[in-house]
Amino acid sequence: MLRGCALRAAMVAAAVACSPLPARAQRPDADLARRLEAQQSVLRQIEADLAAAQGDAERIRHTERGVAERLVDAMNRASMMEHALAEMARAESLLAHDMREADARRAMLRTETEARQKTMACRVRVLYIQGRRQPYQRALLASSLAHWLAARQYLATLNRRDAIDLELLRSDRTRLDSLAVLYRRQRETLDSLIVRKRQQREELVEAAAEARRLLRTVRRDRQLVERAAAELEAQRQASQAKIADYLAAQAQDQGPLVGGVSALSAINFLAEKGRLPWPVEGRIVSTFGRSRDTESRTWTRNRGIDISAPKGTEVLAVASGEVVMVDWFRGYGTFVIVSHGQNYYTLYAHLDLVAVRRNDKVHQGQVIGTSGDSGTLGDAKVHFELLAGHEALNPLEWLAPSSSGSS
Repeated sequence: MLRGCALRAAMVAAAVACSPLPARAQRPDADLARRLEAQQSVLRQIEADLAAAQGDAERIRHTERGVAERLVDAMNRASMMEHALAEMARAESLLAHDMREADARRAMLRTETEARQKTMACRVRVLYIQGRRQPYQRALLASSLAHWLAARQYLATLNRRDAIDLELLRSDRTRLDSLAVLYRRQRETLDSLIVRKRQQREELVEAAAEARRLLRTVRRDRQLVERAAAELEAQRQASQAKIADYLAAQAQDQGPLVGGVSALSAINFLAEKGRLPWPVEGRIVSTFGRSRDTESRTWTRNRGIDISAPKGTEVLAVASGEVVMVDWFRGYGTFVIVSHGQNYYTLYAHLDLVAVRRNDKVHQGQVIGTSGDSGTLGDAKVHFELLAGHEALNPLEWLAPSSSGSS
C-alpha cells in the first residue's frame, strides 16, 4: 500500500513538472446561473402580461361595452393565454434541461473531488510514515550531488502539487455548494412554473368558452361582425406602431446589418425578389394595401397579405436570416419577425405554435411555426408582411408566382 502511494506521488510529481495545470475558470457554472436568471425574467414578464390582461378583463366587465368589443377582448385574452402557455412550456423544457446539466456537473465534480482526496490521502500517509527529514539529512542520504538535487526538485514539485490540490479541493467544495444552491433555485422555479401552468390551463378553458359563445352571437349579426372587425383593425394599427418602433430601435442599435445578418445574405435576399417561396400554401383572403375583408365585408389597409390555411399547417421561412422578435400583440396574435440583413424583414402572424426563439438562425424553408387563429375572429390563416425598415412592401412582388396563392 505504501509503495503504491509513493509510486503514485512520484508519478503526480513528474506530471506536474512536465505539464503545469491549466487555470480553472473563476465561475464555471455562470452559464447556468445566467440562463436561470433569463428564464425567471421571461416568466416575470409573462406574469405581468397576464396580470394586465386580467385587469383589462375586470374593467371591461364593469363598463358598458357592446358584444362585438367584448368578443374581441375575449378572443385576445384566450389567444394571449395560449401564447403564455407555450412560453411556459418552453421555459419548463429549458429548466428541465439545465437541471439535468447541473446535476451531471455535480456528479462529475464529486467524482473528481473524491479522486483528489484519495491522492492527497496517499501523500499524507507517505509523509506520516517516512517523517519529515531535515535538509542536512537528505544531503547525507544522497549518493551524489546530482542525486541530492534531483531529490530536492522532486520534493519541491510535490509541495507545489500539495498546494494546488488543497486549493482545488477548497474550490471544488465551494463549487459543489454553489451548484446545490443553483439546483434548489431551479427546482423552486420549475415547481412554481408547473403550478402556474395548471392554473393557466384552467383559466384558458374558461376564456376560450366565453370567446366561442360570443363568437356565435356575433356571427348571427352582420353589423356586429363589422364592428368586431373594426375594433380588431384599430388594435392591429396600434400594434403596427409598436413593431415599427422596435425595428427602428434595432436598426439604430446594430446599424445596417440588423440582427447580425451579413451583407451577402442581404444581397442574396434582394436577388430573390419575385422568386421567394411562399410561407404557406393557401388562398389569399386579403391582399396588400386597401382591401375588403371577405368575412366581415369591411375595408382595411393591409400591410401584408393574409393566406387561408388550416390550423396546424407548417409555416416556413421564405429566406435565411435571424429571428429578432417572437411575441404576442393585439391584432397580430403570436408572431415571428426574421431579419434578412440591410433592414429587410419578414413577419409571420396569427401563429398557433412557434418553433423558433429570438436570436435563432434560420434557413430558407425552415419551419418557424404553425398556422392558427391567434389575433383573429376565429379564422385560421397566416398574415405575412415583407418590410424594408418599417415600410411595408407588397409581398406578391417578392413571392414566386403560385397557382394556390391566388385571391
